Amino acid sequence: MGRFQLPTEPLFYVYWFFLTLIAMSGYILFVKGISHAQFMAANSFSHLGFVMTAVYAYLILGEVLSLQKVLAILLALVGAMLFFEWRVIDKKALLQNRGLLLILFSVILGPLGLIFYKLAIAHTGSYHQFLTGRFVMDFVYGTLFFLLFFRFVIRKNPLKQSLKFISSTPALVFMFGMALVNTLDSWLIYKLPASLFALLGIVSIPAGYLISKVKYHEIITTKHFLGGLLIIVALFIFIML
Repeated sequence: MGRFQLPTEPLFYVYWFFLTLIAMSGYILFVKGISHAQFMAANSFSHLGFVMTAVYAYLILGEVLSLQKVLAILLALVGAMLFFEWRVIDKKALLQNRGLLLILFSVILGPLGLIFYKLAIAHTGSYHQFLTGRFVMDFVYGTLFFLLFFRFVIRKNPLKQSLKFISSTPALVFMFGMALVNTLDSWLIYKLPASLFALLGIVSIPAGYLISKVKYHEIITTKHFLGGLLIIVALFIFIML
């Protein structure tokens, strides 16, 4: 148990504050977007963060974009566009397009969060210290932003609804699942290079299509299939070449 100690470097807490702020903002946009968009589209769009990573590297760090990266970005953008509804413009289509745009905005924030994630890791002495710092500060900062969000945006007392939610069976399953996923996520991102970590996410795209069909009974058209395939190919080209 002596290994599970909080990080001693102050910069860890600074970087984790900005990481939490970015993550909460992206999460709110994503939840708003997925309430209108199809599950398979939302799941596929969540893997477009590498596009913004390349753009940030080009604009901020002055990195040169290779021909392979440009090709990957173009393929990913074409794949994303295939999920939008362009031919039939009715209320449902407009809501779905709005949902996809909100998800894209949340994706823009993702690479920034990963940068702060890696910066925070650099200011820890061991994996156990990082894991302890993550869990503790996720709780502290997450609670802070949660209360501020309800106070100034929702303008309601969250206590009643929170107690009702956490006492339900779906909430317990959700919290246990998230704890398990976050623990695995922490271990993978601590041990693996960022590129390999991102590559593993490709698996969730076909899994998302399966879930959307079996659980949500969504209609998977040819353009949806092609859009997801283009995003997978683009991600593979971007990371491997």
